[in-house]
Amino acid sequence: MMDTKEQLKSIMTNSEKLQDFLTRKDVTILLVICLMYFVWTFSYKLGKDLAFRDMGKQPIENK
Repeated sequence: MMDTKEQLKSIMTNSEKLQDFLTRKDVTILLVICLMYFVWTFSYKLGKDLAFRDMGKQPIENK
């Protein structure tokens, strides 16, 4: 069984590996991409619904 010092050293090593894999800049870029995707899909759906409403048609529900 590992003692506290060994566990702490293991945790620190794992976090250093993770920091090498994903830097703060990479995480920020991923968050911006996700935010842009959600804004785009929301605005696309809203625009499509408004276009159908203006044409006097009901939007087709996706099943």
